[in-house]
Amino acid sequence: MKRERDWAEGALNVFVGLVLVFLALPTLAVIPMSFNSAELLVFPPPGYSTRWFKTFFQRPEWYGAAINSLIIAVLTTIIAT
Repeated sequence: MKRERDWAEGALNVFVGLVLVFLALPTLAVIPMSFNSAELLVFPPPGYSTRWFKTFFQRPEWYGAAINSLIIAVLTTIIAT
């Protein structure tokens, strides 16, 4: 009986690990792409630059979108909690 439980617990741990990797992989791909120096988003990046961050902070039309996203995120968190 203990052997079956150990096997089931091991299988569950492997499954949970695979799910976590599946959920984390998109983030691990997006982070290097945010430092991409190319004109278009390509993976792997040909070089690294902070130009996209510079553009984001220098262009005022992005502020409204960022504020809207933060408001929606806070309200969603409050409602979900």
